[in-house]
Amino acid sequence: MINLKYNGEHAEDQLDEYDDLLFSERTLSFFRSKLNDFAIDIFLLIAVTNKENKGFIKTRIDDYRDRRFFIDSALTVLEAQGFIKRGKVGTMAPYYLTNRGKQLLGLVIKERKNMSERKE
Repeated sequence: MINLKYNGEHAEDQLDEYDDLLFSERTLSFFRSKLNDFAIDIFLLIAVTNKENKGFIKTRIDDYRDRRFFIDSALTVLEAQGFIKRGKVGTMAPYYLTNRGKQLLGLVIKERKNMSERKE
């Protein structure tokens, strides 16, 4: 087992100093444009789970085994863009919304509201 340290701290013990960083509207729209509909659906599942103050566990999705590659890819992109973060609870790794994730949620809600108004 490799035990990496950075400046005397274990990597998992470090706090991300950019957790409170928020995107500008333009940057947020850019990152949103890079997400496909499936990634947004996974993101919304995480948001609903977080509304109940629980972390999102990917293996609890009914068809996780069948769509594992797509789900893992969506989670990787969302985490890399800073919209979600992974916690540690025993052997599980639940996903939680970040402040940037809450920004994205607002944008997605606004988009869906505009789409429903256009249909009327």
